[in-house]
Amino acid sequence: MLSDPQGLFEVRADDWSLVERYRFGTRTCDFLICRRCGVFIAAVAEMNEDVRAVVNVNCLDDRGRFTSAPTMHEFQGETIDNRLFRRRANWMPAVLRQ
Repeated sequence: MLSDPQGLFEVRADDWSLVERYRFGTRTCDFLICRRCGVFIAAVAEMNEDVRAVVNVNCLDDRGRFTSAPTMHEFQGETIDNRLFRRRANWMPAVLRQ
């Protein structure tokens, strides 16, 4: 997963009928999944008037530019308030182009 809190992530699809939105139990964000191949593309959270996202770096055309070693995180037991605070702070602003 990749995020730049100072950046802007624009989510576009040629055919949105091929993008599945899935919400896990906390219902705090949508996971965007390709209906054709099953790949997880990004997670998008709508927070009041703000939209934040993280993207699966392997979905990017220029993924080879991202050479840092991934950092593992454990979010088990995180409260919903803490989760939303973390996402506001660490996920990047996003725009969904329908």
